[in-house]
Amino acid sequence: MFALASLADRFDVVEVLHTIESAILEIAQSDASHFVDIMNASHSLCLSTLRDLALDAALDHFDEISYSETFEHLQEPLLASLLSSDRLAVDNEERAFEALAMWIHAGRGSRGVGLLRHIRTENIDPAYLAAAAPPLLLREGVGEECARQARAWLQSHLPCAAALTMVGQPRKEIFNFDDQERGPFPAHLPAEA
Repeated sequence: MFALASLADRFDVVEVLHTIESAILEIAQSDASHFVDIMNASHSLCLSTLRDLALDAALDHFDEISYSETFEHLQEPLLASLLSSDRLAVDNEERAFEALAMWIHAGRGSRGVGLLRHIRTENIDPAYLAAAAPPLLLREGVGEECARQARAWLQSHLPCAAALTMVGQPRKEIFNFDDQERGPFPAHLPAEA
C-alpha cells in the first residue's frame, strides 16, 4: 500500500492518495503500535501528509505506542517530533523520559541521547530524576559516546551537587549496604549520629 501511495503522490493523483492514506490510518486504529510502522514508512517515502496524520495519532496514543514492540524501531527524527510536541499525551514527564530511555537502550546505547533535550525536566520531580535517571541512562551495553553524552546531560539536570558525584558510579559504590540497622544510604554522605 505504501508503494501505491508513493506512486499516487509522485504523479499527483490526490484522490487515490487520500483514499490510501485513509485506509492505512484505519488499519492503525485497531492497534496503535501500527503507527510506528506508518510513521517510519511515510517518512522514508516522503509522504508528508500521511506522516503528519500518523504523528498526530501517535501523540494521542503515545503511552500505548511506547510500550509496543515496534517502538524501538521508531526513527529518531520522528521520536524527536513526538517528544517536542506540547500535545504529547503522557500522564507525566517521567513517562516520556522512561520511554526515551527504553528507546535509547533498545538501540544498544548508540543513538538518541541528543533527544534528552526534549524532556522537560522542570516537570519532573527532582528526587525521581536523581534516583531513576542514572540507572536508566547508564545501563550495561550503552556505548561509550552515548554514556559520555548521558553523563553530561545528567550533570546539567540533576537537582543537587551531591547527586553529581553519583553519576556513572555503580550502585554498590553509591550505596553502603553494610549497615543493616540503618539501611542503605549514600556512601558519600555522613551517617546520622
